[in-house]
Amino acid sequence: MHEEVCNWSAVVFFVLSACMGGKTATAPQASGKEHTFTKETPQGKEQITVTEGEGGEDWCKKGMSWSYTGPQGAASFVIKGKTTYKGKEVCEGEYVDKTTGQKVVIYFTKGQEHIWWVIYDANGNKITEYELTGGG
Repeated sequence: MHEEVCNWSAVVFFVLSACMGGKTATAPQASGKEHTFTKETPQGKEQITVTEGEGGEDWCKKGMSWSYTGPQGAASFVIKGKTTYKGKEVCEGEYVDKTTGQKVVIYFTKGQEHIWWVIYDANGNKITEYELTGGG
């Protein structure tokens, strides 16, 4: 695993840890592998599936994804691949809340110096946009 992936992997690990109640989980390392993590809670069963992408550079692995199903609803995140946003080469990812239909499109540069979150409602109307700078 390359250094550029570490920040993004930390996000996936954080999501796994938060959703799994602090249970230690290991994100997949091999291309194309899928891992499913399950936890029983007083509210019901929670399940997270993580898939390592197959195309692109390590910092933007097209197809890398995770999905969650459980008592709180269902959501998914997938890396779409590299694109240009606001004049910068970025990686595009998409988070979808399957319960509400809301979507967050996330764009980030290779060193994560720039990150944009663009939030849409269930009808595809842009609600707001946030820009974070100075990462990396």
